Formats: sequence, C-alpha cells, structure tokens
Amino acid sequence: MSGKPLFSRRIIPAMPMTLVVALLAVGITIAYPVVVLFLQGVLPGLGRGELSAPFEPYREMLATSGLWEMWRNSLVCAFWTMVVSLAAGLPAGWLLARAHLPFPVFIRVSLLLPVMSPPYLLALAYVLVFQVNGLFDRFLFPLPEVVRGAFFSTWGVVMVMSLTSFGMVALIVEAALKNIPTRIEDAARCLGTPGKHIFRRITLPLLIPSLAGAGVLVFIDTMSNFGVAAILGPRSDLTLLPMMIYRLLTTWPVNVPLAAAVSSVLA
Repeated sequence: MSGKPLFSRRIIPAMPMTLVVALLAVGITIAYPVVVLFLQGVLPGLGRGELSAPFEPYREMLATSGLWEMWRNSLVCAFWTMVVSLAAGLPAGWLLARAHLPFPVFIRVSLLLPVMSPPYLLALAYVLVFQVNGLFDRFLFPLPEVVRGAFFSTWGVVMVMSLTSFGMVALIVEAALKNIPTRIEDAARCLGTPGKHIFRRITLPLLIPSLAGAGVLVFIDTMSNFGVAAILGPRSDLTLLPMMIYRLLTTWPVNVPLAAAVSSVLA
C-alpha cells in the first residue's frame, strides 16, 4: 500500500532563519542578563567561581532595615497611580472615541508626549515650579506651604507618575471603544435608556478587559519608575525600590548581590 507514512519523521516544523536569529538576539540581550541577575542573588560568589552561601542575599534583604517600608511605599504609589490614571484616562479615551473634538490628532499627540518622554523631565519641571523661590513663587504669587507640602509628598509623586501614565490609558480606551460595535448602545438609546445607564451597564463592562490591561501596565511601569523616584523621592522623604537598588550599586560599599536580590523580586 503506497502513500504517505502515517507519522512524519519531522515532528517539529523547521523555523525560519529570521525567527532563529530573533530568538538568539532576545536570548543574548534579555534572557542571559536576567538569568545572571537571578543567579547573582542566589549564588553571590558565582562571579568568583564560588558556590558558597546560597540565598544569603535574600536573607540579608529580609534583614535590611526599612525594606518593608520601601516595599509599602512602592506598592502604595503604584496602586494610587493606577487608580488616578484609570480615573483620568477613561473619560479622556471616551471623549476621543465618541465625541467630535477639534484637532483630535493634536490631542492624541499631547497624550503621547508624556508617555514617550523620560519621566524625570516632568518630575524636574514640577520641582522647578513648586520649589521654594521656584517659578510659581517668582512669576505668580507665593505658593501656600500646604500646597507645597502636599506636592513634595507621596501624593505629589503619585500626581507626577499619573501625568506620565494616564495618556496611555486614554489611548488604550479609545482603541477599545473603536473596536466595540455601537449598535448595542444605539439599540438601548432607541429604547429610552438614559446615557448614564448605557455607560454603566453596557459600555463599561465591555471595557473591563482593556482597563484591566491598562491598569497592569501602569502598575508595572510605576513600580519600576526610576526617574520620578530619584528626583521627587528624596525631596518628599520617600524612598522607593528603584532608588534603593541604585544606592546599593553606587554607594560604597557596593553590594551587588543584595541589589540583584531586590531587583529579582521586583522583576
């Protein structure tokens, strides 16, 4: 009986050469450094060819004073930045998708600029405005100390991080709304359903997957944000994890294994 064999010898199809090259590039530039990072935290003497004191950096990390406060600060900032970004990005994205705004391209570019710019630029700009004898004090009127104190605090850090993130949420919401058919909303509107009920019972449930994805992106970006933490953190008496890792790598005595342990947990 002739014909093709029941089982082919080649079970796994051959991958294109471009895919192989791409996987090698990703493995060398991303996977290898990340693996080394984790190994440095597990085996601190690996760079010297030693396998002694395994997991010692993690035990040192747990015994580090103030570490839990830094974790709490980072988690609180990331959570509230996510909440504020979603609260500001949702109506902005809805207006872009559903309302007839003038110059929509200009509005989209304005929302993209903070996302594409380094976060420390916006943090530095606000420091120049709100600091003592800053631009606000010089060109407008003396800023009340209550307002200045509120800015140089956890909520000031949350505000700056939210300004760099809510544009991304708005663009994600706009794209999601454009992919949602409007016929369900139109049918509800024709049946006399108020607009607020249409949004709460039809539009918002359909947006939940996109909002969840945008919230996760904002949370991750805030947890790893170094620019705002480095500029506003010391002025606000607020130490975040990226700043702690930077100090471990730049302040004598340099503690690379401990920095690797904290970085691996953050990653």
